[in-house]
Amino acid sequence: GVACRKPEWYLTQILTWISDHSLFLEQTVEPILQKEKLSRFSARAQIMRGLVHLTITRLKSDLPKLLDDDKLLSHTIDEILLFSQELQHQGYPPSYPNLMQILSSEPCFMRWKSLEHQSALEKMDKFLNLDTAWKSRYQEESDIDDMHVPESAELFITLLLTMTERYCNVTDKDCQVFFLELQLELLDDFRLRLHQLSQCQMQETIQENYCGIMNAIHYITSVLEEWNNLPFFLHLYSYKKRKSACESLLKDSEKHLSSIKKKESRSSINIEELLEVSVFDEVIGFYQHMQNDLLQTMCDRVMLDIKAKSRPFRKEKWFCMPVLEDKKLMEISLSAYPMLEVINSSLHSLQELLAKPLFTKMWQQIAVELNIYIFEEVILQNSFSEGGAAQFHFDMTRNLFPIFGIYTTKPENHFKLIRDSCVLLNLSSAPAMLLRETLKHQEGFDSKSSALEELGVYSLSPSQALIILSQRNHTSL
Repeated sequence: GVACRKPEWYLTQILTWISDHSLFLEQTVEPILQKEKLSRFSARAQIMRGLVHLTITRLKSDLPKLLDDDKLLSHTIDEILLFSQELQHQGYPPSYPNLMQILSSEPCFMRWKSLEHQSALEKMDKFLNLDTAWKSRYQEESDIDDMHVPESAELFITLLLTMTERYCNVTDKDCQVFFLELQLELLDDFRLRLHQLSQCQMQETIQENYCGIMNAIHYITSVLEEWNNLPFFLHLYSYKKRKSACESLLKDSEKHLSSIKKKESRSSINIEELLEVSVFDEVIGFYQHMQNDLLQTMCDRVMLDIKAKSRPFRKEKWFCMPVLEDKKLMEISLSAYPMLEVINSSLHSLQELLAKPLFTKMWQQIAVELNIYIFEEVILQNSFSEGGAAQFHFDMTRNLFPIFGIYTTKPENHFKLIRDSCVLLNLSSAPAMLLRETLKHQEGFDSKSSALEELGVYSLSPSQALIILSQRNHTSL
């Protein structure tokens, strides 16, 4: 009755007896054994073995009741895990009988696995339904939280860690593999839940919870990449792969025999290929694929906003702007304000909400798409007077590039099409005419490219450069 409900009573009693008698066994009994040339027996280990045998007998008699009561079984498993850990610390030989052997054999083991699974799913639901699920616990201390780890992701990783701590003391490798597979299943389940949640989170362009989901994926991926290199997981996965490779060899033995006869056996190569992969590689791949999708979706939404606000800038009268003699008097085009404002505010919001490595990917992707968009929709769609070319150059180099200059020392390197087009649009007439002649009539791609490179133009092909030169309406070409 009571002992069945409180297994910690008899388990603690056993540990107390071991502890209370250790000194007597080491100082009094061990010397007698050595004197009788029986030093191969450790008095302490033998007493521990006898006492552990009592707990095994006790657990076996309680087992039918435990299997009828999930709560009680779960509590007993917790206590046995703590007890086994303590025995290990006290030097109990792993080859001796222990309670873990009962937990890792039937009918107990499948029930244990089922309880772990059920409990983990309930906890996952709870984590994801928290009001603070997508907020970082450390958001006030921005120095220590470049990762912006959301609470739900942190709790989920803690859940997996606790599970590993519980099953790493199981002596049976096949049982450990079962738990590893359960963890992989939970990781996949959590990913699918994140995917479903992300589908409901895009009412606004930059949504806090959507960024939280991206941060969760990034954090989980980072942790799994670390775990991939831990000896415990490496050894366990190696065992799992060798076992499945051996099983498939046995299953297909006839096929393999015939292929060996034909000197086409690849079985050994396949085994090695299997072993090269790490345990979490596939899961990491799925998480990263989802992360890239979410990043692209967010980038698309930001670009939609930028494009919507860029209309006045695209439709500006670049073809008839007068030349400002005093360049110091130049100011930003009024038509550029809405576009630059949305770029600036979007980047600022994303920097506040995203893990640092994610934000870096995000601003770089926005820069890539913005570079192409302005090149195709402003530069190639307009004709430029000398004043228009100078104004466009000013808007880009003195206003657009500095927005990105907060995140990188050389923002112009992310806008090479714009930068190089500005060079060609702002060439004075004589060099522009000479370049056009070279690009039109010179033989050979290399000499044309070197003519562009002399001007510092590297991103445009000779044919693209000719098109840009033809957008100038202030040179008689």
